[in-house]
Amino acid sequence: MPKGLIATAVLLAFASPARAQEETGPLDQLESDLREVAGRDDRAFDALSKVLAAEFLRLDQPDRALLALRRAAGRPGAGRDILDLHARVAVQQGRPVEAFDSLTRLLALDPRDPEIQARWRKALDEGEGLLDASRHLEPLVRSDPENPRWRAALARAYLRDGRLEDAERQLGEALRLRPDDAESLELRATVLARSGRDDEATLAFEKVVGAAPDRPRLQAAWTILLDLYERRGRLPEVRRALEAEAGASSDWRVHVRLAELLRRAGDEAGARRVSRDALAKVPEADSVYFRQQEINQLLRAGDPAAESELRRAIELEPANGILYQQLANFLSRSGRHADACAVLEQGIAATSDPTILPAMRDTLERIKKLETGGQ
Repeated sequence: MPKGLIATAVLLAFASPARAQEETGPLDQLESDLREVAGRDDRAFDALSKVLAAEFLRLDQPDRALLALRRAAGRPGAGRDILDLHARVAVQQGRPVEAFDSLTRLLALDPRDPEIQARWRKALDEGEGLLDASRHLEPLVRSDPENPRWRAALARAYLRDGRLEDAERQLGEALRLRPDDAESLELRATVLARSGRDDEATLAFEKVVGAAPDRPRLQAAWTILLDLYERRGRLPEVRRALEAEAGASSDWRVHVRLAELLRRAGDEAGARRVSRDALAKVPEADSVYFRQQEINQLLRAGDPAAESELRRAIELEPANGILYQQLANFLSRSGRHADACAVLEQGIAATSDPTILPAMRDTLERIKKLETGGQ
């Protein structure tokens, strides 16, 4: 690197943040030096780009830092360090597509580096719908055809693009290389389901769910398998699976699905039992939502248990005007107009929500007329 460029870089490296305004001159000089070495000295260009980017980040100018790194990383022969730094800054600035490009080139240099693989997959997920992943992955598969991870990743990209036959072909190769790979097995089952091949997909998902002990990761696969059972009219199997899962799982959504299935089968008592069991497992953050779902089901069925559930919900949320409104309407439909009016008067005094108060007052007036026979 020319001596003048070294001096500029050293000056910047030891500058104080308090001297940001004074540093404009050296930064401008460094950008000029970059233009001077561009295309002539790749190592100097990379080194100066990193120094310049570091200074822009220190001065809280991430856009200019990213621009400096983008120019360096965009060269065909960009080095590992510059690609790595560009990807990190791009991720920090919410640019997953830009990060994905540099991470893909990093992986081409070392396809089996687990850290880069993890970062690449994260950028792929965050950039879903924004980037053409298959365009980046196809060259990697060609350069390392015996790597099942690349083939599974390309299959996932094809699946996202709706290229189901291409996805299945890549997964066939991936499973030839690693027959028990859980990711490839699950992807293949998903491709079969998307292709409308329900019988094959059901068998494939049964294999996936039955073979892997990692239940949380397989939640999506297990859910799809239940959907396939339902589509094929295998409701007893769905019920057995849900009952077994409800006994072992802390996920309250499993119980909700089982309760819905029991209601569709006409077993309202069983549905309520499952719901009561579930409530003990529902996290506090979800309990109000869960109770509201259950209350809605009871109200739709005209179940007398709706009253006790609504009163219990009001105890938990004494300022929730919607609950008072629901309870009053339920009582009024049962002919208990005086009780309904008392509930509404209590609710109007307890809530200050301007979005529900007018409706509560209107309902109170309407029920009072019903109580007095319309007078």
